[in-house]
Amino acid sequence: MIRTFKKEDCVACGKKGRLLYEGLTDELFGVQGEWSLWVCKNEECGLVWQNPMPVKGDLALAYEDYYTHSKEGSPATFSMRCYNYIVNSYINRKYGYNKKQGRTKWLTSYLIYLMPGIRALADARVCCLHKREGARLLEVGCGSGKTLHYLKGIGWDTEGIDFDEKAINSARARGLNVYVGDMESRSYPDNSFDVIISKHVIEHVPNPQATFDSFFRVLRHGGVVVLYTPNVNSFGHRVFKKHWRGLEPPRHLHVFNSSALERMLASSGFHGVEVTSTYAGSPILLASAALAGYAVKLPLFKNLLLLFMHYVEWLIVTVDKDTGEELIAVAKKR
Repeated sequence: MIRTFKKEDCVACGKKGRLLYEGLTDELFGVQGEWSLWVCKNEECGLVWQNPMPVKGDLALAYEDYYTHSKEGSPATFSMRCYNYIVNSYINRKYGYNKKQGRTKWLTSYLIYLMPGIRALADARVCCLHKREGARLLEVGCGSGKTLHYLKGIGWDTEGIDFDEKAINSARARGLNVYVGDMESRSYPDNSFDVIISKHVIEHVPNPQATFDSFFRVLRHGGVVVLYTPNVNSFGHRVFKKHWRGLEPPRHLHVFNSSALERMLASSGFHGVEVTSTYAGSPILLASAALAGYAVKLPLFKNLLLLFMHYVEWLIVTVDKDTGEELIAVAKKR
């Protein structure tokens, strides 16, 4: 059983919180126990967190059957090869990774603008990073190395870190430079990296403010951090409430909105902080529907529905830019 302690104060602004949900269970990986979520009373903040909060030393118990332990990859079907061809053509053109593309690829790269959700996923594949010669990149929470492997293949000098030893072993099998641990245990020297990326990791961290401080310390001047995390102000949370996939108790210790995330990054010293919601969260919407009892089981229908939901989410975010299922934050160090 995971031990807990009371956590009634918001880590983002220091204000007291109030109960949001109670009696939540882990519907994804079956970790035993019931969990409660609190929300900050400060309306200008709105951070959501677990209270009681799991003890840091027991957090590993929540990850014994987590998905980073499973093997990634599937056969390269024709449809997947077409998808990757379009996505990579778009990335090469927009972010400058291959300026010697033929005319066919350049034309193909524009097809993605007909599919806004796919375009958002393509941006996430490269973390919205333009080509930078000789730049050093760290991924915090690299898992089995899918993103690092891609970024290394297009020219980045990459390194990764993750607390999951099984996932790290999978990443090393890909030939990646990765380590087991966290920012504190790794003790990187100051001014070590040009870029830090972290995708759906900060919500798992017991003290996100301390993590942001360490990001700032190890970045070089002019460096940038790019973060992805679930958005507690999303359309999906408003509709599915306690069944929303982004809550994920007991692993998601803090669930952010744009205001709280921007506040915390600025407190660590970052400037030019930009936090926006994306429209690449259709899988979160479908997973939330399944948790609420509306599962779609036929693979073909599920894929068609997923594509349709990309357009629905794009329209929702177009109307209200703060309602995407996930947030992307980009912040710089002077």
